[in-house]
Amino acid sequence: PQPGGGDGDAVVREVHHADGKLERFYTSGKRLVAFNNGTRKLVLPPPPGAEAFGKAATTTLIAFVNGDYKHQLPGGTTEYYYAEV
Repeated sequence: PQPGGGDGDAVVREVHHADGKLERFYTSGKRLVAFNNGTRKLVLPPPPGAEAFGKAATTTLIAFVNGDYKHQLPGGTTEYYYAEV
């Protein structure tokens, strides 16, 4: 699935940057960044009660144009999935 859509979450604000990047901010607190090259980055807010972990408690999903995915988990672990091996 492509990160950032289809769950009924409403867009609160949209920012169009000079370099062509588009950022969408949602009511749930998630943020979607769509880059000019087709790469999409979704930043999910920390779950309730995770404030003690600070910014590291967010989860980031990046879908690259070549089909690869990068998943940055709370606490700093990064998983990378290759579309082709």
